[in-house]
Order: sequence, then structure tokens, then C-alpha cells
Amino acid sequence: GGVGRVVWCCFFFFLMMRRQPRSTLVPYTTLFRSPRGEYRGEDWLDDDGVEDRRIAVRVRIKIQSDEAVFDFSDSDDAARGPINTTPFIASAAAFYAMKALAGPDIQPNGGCYRPLTVITRPGSILEPDIELPVVGGNHETSQRVADAIFRALEPVVPERLTAGGATTSGLLLFGGKRSDGTWSTLYETHGGGEGARIDRRSEEHTSELQSLVNLVCRLLLEKKNKQIKITRTCI
Repeated sequence: GGVGRVVWCCFFFFLMMRRQPRSTLVPYTTLFRSPRGEYRGEDWLDDDGVEDRRIAVRVRIKIQSDEAVFDFSDSDDAARGPINTTPFIASAAAFYAMKALAGPDIQPNGGCYRPLTVITRPGSILEPDIELPVVGGNHETSQRVADAIFRALEPVVPERLTAGGATTSGLLLFGGKRSDGTWSTLYETHGGGEGARIDRRSEEHTSELQSLVNLVCRLLLEKKNKQIKITRTCI
């Protein structure tokens, strides 16, 4: 009943709180054992779709004995086009990069992120004014944030890094009207290649195949429900 569910939730929360201290320190042992100091990295967006200029994402990572600070204040100013993003996406990209490098199997809880501090500059591409567009930041700029971090940490953990990959995420969007008059929209992402690493060769595709399978299944489902009409298919 309801009481049992509440007791279970309290017990689960207690377990997670006990796991947080371990998640706080263990995953970053390799990083925190590296020489103390500051590491810099940068990556670039080709343009914002409005102006023909490259836009930089720059990070300064300060490593101490028990924490790391990711300072993106030197990144370029916000753009007119829709490739700005928010401090939340910048933080998510930083957390992803650290989890990928330091401990892919660790619990992604508050303890995991507590030693990491992310700083962005108001007015920059990672903290734009509220009236500027941000939709492309999820797919494009977030990957530039992660790659800038990877480049900065090359002197620390080179054996865990890969060469550059697709560095983008393609999108397929289309919509149509259902038989009952309501509208339906399909939004699908697909990935690309992955660079080589010290212990493996490059991969031609990462998530694209899975996305393609998902897309075909969704299209067939839409066809079954008579929401779209497929006139031709080919490979």
C-alpha cells in the first residue's frame, strides 16, 4: 500500500545517501593524482548559421587535491544564430566528459558531481541573454564543450581519450496530420563516427545504426496507424 511505498522510498534514499561519499572521491582518483595546476582546451563551431565566423568554446580546468573547476569564461560571446546554450547544458557536458574519462560505471548522483564546479560567463555562448536562440546548443555546442574538456585533459589521461569523431548530431524532423485531424511530429537524431584510441581503431558508426533502426520502426508504426503513407523504400 501507500505506507509500504513511502517506507521503500525512504530506504532507497538512505542507500543513495550512503553511496554518495564513495561516488564523490573514488571516480576521480586518477584525475586528482595528476599534477596540480591549470589545463586549457578549446574547440570551435564552424558558424552559427547567420554570420560566417567561427565561434570558440574555451575551458580552463583547475585541478586541486579533491576538486576540479571548469571555467568557460573565455568562450566567445553569444551568437545571433541558434547555437547558444545554457549553463545547465554546459554543466551536463562537463559531467558527461568526466564520467566518460574517470568512471563510466559510477552512479550519476549528487556525490558524483559534488567535486566538480562549472563556471560560465553571462553574455557568452554558454550563458546568453534570454532573448537569444539556444535550440542548437543541445546537439552542437554541448559536444564542443565536451571536446574542449577532452583536449584540456590530454596531458593528464591521454590513454583514455579518442581522436575526434563526428562532432555533430544530424536531425530528421517531419510532421503531418493524423486521420482524426490532430497533428503528429517525428523528431529523430542520428550519430556518426568515432575516432581511434590507444587500444582500438576508429569506428565508422556509433549511434547512427541504432537510430536508423528506431526510425524505421517508428515509420512502420506510423504507417500501420495510417498516419503516414510510404511510397518507396530503398537501401
